[in-house]
Amino acid sequence: MTYSRLVVVAPDKFKHTLTAAEATDIISAVVMGRCHDVRVRKCPMADGGEATSSILGRILGYRKTVVKGYDCLMRPVEVECHVAADKSEAIVDSSGVIGLQMISTGDRDPWMATSWPLGDIVNKLIESGVGHVTVGVGGTATVDCGLGFLQALGCGIFTSEGRLDRQLRAGDLLSVTRVELPATFPSVSGVSDVDVPLLDDDDRISMLSFAAQKGVTGEELVVLKKSVENIVENVSWRPQVDFGCRFGGAGGGLGFALKGVMKADVTGGAEAVAGAWGIFNGIEMPSLVITGEGSYDRQSIRGKVTGTLRQMCRCHGVECVVIAGRVCDNLESDDVISTVVPRHLDRDSAADALREAVDRYLSRSMI
Repeated sequence: MTYSRLVVVAPDKFKHTLTAAEATDIISAVVMGRCHDVRVRKCPMADGGEATSSILGRILGYRKTVVKGYDCLMRPVEVECHVAADKSEAIVDSSGVIGLQMISTGDRDPWMATSWPLGDIVNKLIESGVGHVTVGVGGTATVDCGLGFLQALGCGIFTSEGRLDRQLRAGDLLSVTRVELPATFPSVSGVSDVDVPLLDDDDRISMLSFAAQKGVTGEELVVLKKSVENIVENVSWRPQVDFGCRFGGAGGGLGFALKGVMKADVTGGAEAVAGAWGIFNGIEMPSLVITGEGSYDRQSIRGKVTGTLRQMCRCHGVECVVIAGRVCDNLESDDVISTVVPRHLDRDSAADALREAVDRYLSRSMI
């Protein structure tokens, strides 16, 4: 049989129901069952948040390794990383160390959470002989502007009482007066799930926009804003940093720590994963890209998988459709389809809803 079209199936996870790999298999099966003259290429996606390390590790042929560390509340955990055979690079997800999904709802305390354990994991990887560490930035339970991470990497954090001799937590941000940087940092880069600033003068989307999901209440948000403003406006930094850097608000300010302070290379995670898969490599351009996620909303167009792939498809003249569990913020369109189902469905019900949505799209498309 001659295959006339290439269809790339590249969804993100459908949170709480389907992994990216499961969603990819479900969508691909529907396409192959209905369209017999197409070739399907499976490219499960991530954006810097959960599963970025495993997906990039799979593409690059890295081996999985486990490093002992701590979560954001300083409880012992085992962290999954992916390491190149020659140890030139390791990939670790911040969500796998200080992730929100690692903390039960009743235990969430953003003011006591710290990003220090992520810096500790980076140190351990470098000490094991790894040359460079790529950090997936996203899905954290922290709002400490990445200062705990910097502290673990050798930054001195000072208050009016002197150098802080324990792990910095978000509750300490208002009392920080000075930050001293080490002579050098380890070789680190980041891939980020959202492209938002640390703060925004017009109260548009920023680090603060993600605080509520981490447990910061409406009243506490005022305190958190003052805390971040203290870091930006009042803290003495040695040397100077870039407070307005891209990706600064990702990971509760972890993007700021990486790009604004360490001057590390930070890029969009979804674009990096799409590039690793070679979806738009120019050798064989797809005719259609099917992507998806649990909720398509205004965050999706700020660096998430679905928004990134839609934009990349536009640039390459490739048809794209988004299959989402729900569509919010008035972003409905002909190429954004909702499965019209609530979150937290069991896997089988979510899979059935996804199959129906894909079949509904294919029944009216030209494929």
